[in-house]
Amino acid sequence: MSTVMRHRLNELEKNGTPIKAGVIGAGFFGCSTIGQASRTPGIRISIIADISKEKAVRGFVKFARRKPREIVEVKDVDTANHY
Repeated sequence: MSTVMRHRLNELEKNGTPIKAGVIGAGFFGCSTIGQASRTPGIRISIIADISKEKAVRGFVKFARRKPREIVEVKDVDTANHY
């Protein structure tokens, strides 16, 4: 990460205005991303979406290192799906 980027992210963290990011997928790659972002000052994972509610919650607890504030389950999403 560049020095300028690190400095800007540290400013966001210090000011209490982190970048809020969402992750789609709480499998291996998604959880790796969640873990890395959670260790980066100035970035906060605010939402995790997964077809499995359990995986999404586990991603928050284990990798974002906090409990989800709200869990929303949607059964009627109109979208392409690989399942």
